[in-house]
Amino acid sequence: MPPFFIFPRVKYRPDFVNGGPEGSDGDSYITGWMTAKSFLKFMEHFKKHSHASKDNPVLLILDNHESHVSIEVISYAKSNGITLLILPPHCSNKLQPLDIAIYSSFKSRYNTALSNWMLSNPGRTVTIYQIHGFIKTIMSQAFSQANILSGFKKSGIHPYNDNLFSDEDFMCSAVTDRDISNENYELPSSSSQKCSSKKLSLSFQALSKIHQIFRRASTTLIRKFRQHLNRSLMMKFRTPI
Repeated sequence: MPPFFIFPRVKYRPDFVNGGPEGSDGDSYITGWMTAKSFLKFMEHFKKHSHASKDNPVLLILDNHESHVSIEVISYAKSNGITLLILPPHCSNKLQPLDIAIYSSFKSRYNTALSNWMLSNPGRTVTIYQIHGFIKTIMSQAFSQANILSGFKKSGIHPYNDNLFSDEDFMCSAVTDRDISNENYELPSSSSQKCSSKKLSLSFQALSKIHQIFRRASTTLIRKFRQHLNRSLMMKFRTPI
C-alpha cells in the first residue's frame, strides 16, 4: 500500500509527493492533522490500491479518531466493500499492529536517514520535498513482512488469540508510579487535630454568616424590584380622570 501524506499547507499540490514511493498521494491541512475530508480522500486511495469491492471485501482496522468515523467515510466504506473495525480508546499500544511492530522501527530508521542527509548537506534545511526520499529508502525495511506479521500476532488479531491479555491488562491505570508501600507517614497529633477542628468550625461559621448576608441582600433586592415593577405597572395602566 503506497503511503498517504498529510502536509501542513493550505492547499495540496501533487508535486509534494514527487520522489516518494510509487503510487504515493496526499492532502493538506493547515496544522498537518488528519481531518474527515482528508480521510475520505485516503479512503479513495485505500480502495484504489486494495482493490476493495463488494465482491472483494476488505477489513480496515483503525483507531477511534473522530476523522475516521464521519458519515461520509462510513457511507463510502459500505458502498465499496470496506469493513471498518474501530479500536477502543487508549488501546493502540496493545491492539494496533502499527504501534506494536512498525512505528518504532520506522521512526528509528527515519531519524537515521535524516541525520545522514544533514551531515551530507551542511547548512541546508530539510523541507517537505526531502521527506519522501527518506521514506522511499526506509519503507521496505520498516514495513517488512516480518514486522507486519509480528504486529498482527502480538495484537492477537492474526492468528486470532482471545487469551493473549491477562486480567491485569484490563485493570484501571494507576494514578501514580510512585512506590508508597514503604513510605513513612506521621499521623497528626491530638493537638493538631484539635487545631484543625477549631479552624474547620470557624470556617463553617464564616460561610454561614456569608450565606445569611447574601440571603438578606437578595431578599431586599427582590422586594425593591417588585415595588418598582408594581409602580411601573400602575403608571402604565392608570386611567386618566
